[in-house]
Amino acid sequence: MLSAGRLRVGLGIGWSPDEYEAAGVPWHERGKRADEFLQFLKQIWVNDPVEFRGKYYRVPKSFIGPKPIQKPHPPIYMAAYTPSAMRRVATQAQGWFPVGIPLNGIGPMFEGIKAMAGEAGRNPAELELII
Repeated sequence: MLSAGRLRVGLGIGWSPDEYEAAGVPWHERGKRADEFLQFLKQIWVNDPVEFRGKYYRVPKSFIGPKPIQKPHPPIYMAAYTPSAMRRVATQAQGWFPVGIPLNGIGPMFEGIKAMAGEAGRNPAELELII
């Protein structure tokens, strides 16, 4: 609300096993957790009341506000460089921001993400590349 609808949400799941160890979270579950937290965030942003019961995240029936101005929710941009993370961008995000990718790899990787989006029934032209 403070930005009058200019919020863009950038997310990544981390790259260091040490981060997960420090948080007491299993490293091998990071992708499944990311899939669920994306569902969770979208539910919070869209629904009132919201109730969510996943494997990793839960919220009892609650009214959470204020809701974002963007509808249905703010655009989500994700960092990704593994095939499973790139598929997550293709199926659940509005854009990709490459982190730690050599410049000559960005174009082919983004084309791969757009191809995955098309396979998932999304319009690949709607995905944004943020550098």
